[in-house]
Amino acid sequence: CRAALVARRLGAMQTWQQAQGLSDAQCLLIAADVTDAASMKAAAQVCLEAWGLPDVVIANAGISVGMDTAEWDDLSVLQETLATNNVGMAHTFHPFLKGMRERRSGALVGIASVAAIRGLPGHAAYCASKAGAVAPARDGSPEGRRNLTMI
Repeated sequence: CRAALVARRLGAMQTWQQAQGLSDAQCLLIAADVTDAASMKAAAQVCLEAWGLPDVVIANAGISVGMDTAEWDDLSVLQETLATNNVGMAHTFHPFLKGMRERRSGALVGIASVAAIRGLPGHAAYCASKAGAVAPARDGSPEGRRNLTMI
């Protein structure tokens, strides 16, 4: 089994890889930030050049920070959470969609939470972002992605 892992902190990923006893042949580590489209496009290109089109792409990046919508300064928490949890998911999936569509197979896995359907006090941004992560998977043919699995 091989996995290409993308995260902002390359050092932390390298420490994890070593602790798991995984070789570089098993784990391709790439530093990128899901909130930066160019960074994610470049990371995807590294993955595609090294191993080709993956069978599964998992968008696992996410943040949860408490907030109070009555506080003006907390609105930036909403913006940062949606940028990471939702736009970041789109940045993760986008570079692989065309190839998967042409191949007529592939799975896109977006990590959600029960918070998508159940509110969590003080976490309006997180709940909204997870509802946004679930919605595309519920659509019968999200954005015309026939033959792709959206989980």
